[in-house]
Amino acid sequence: NAEGRVARYQYNGLGQRTGIQEYMLTGFVPETPFSEEAIACADPVREAEYLLDLTRPYHNLLEKSERDEERASVQTYIWDANTAFLKEGKATHIYLQDELGSPVRLVQSGGKND
Repeated sequence: NAEGRVARYQYNGLGQRTGIQEYMLTGFVPETPFSEEAIACADPVREAEYLLDLTRPYHNLLEKSERDEERASVQTYIWDANTAFLKEGKATHIYLQDELGSPVRLVQSGGKND
């Protein structure tokens, strides 16, 4: 029995990705055409949902919720011109950026480097 991983993506009316669901299929044969019915009864092994700020064309991710078989997590992003903070659970992380706005380091509030 072969296994295969299949993903289904969700998009909003503006073409922005708002979610993903990944499924593990047993009895998967890569050479055969895939049909939507193959995952209709299956439970996803991993899911992610994205909350977007629709007033911004980019740099618009406000929150990412992920769930898999072992854990669930929520990441909240706070923006200024670029990403400024990331909050996950009780931890807050600060993005340190160079002159161009590229992330250089992620520092946990209280001084711990990631």
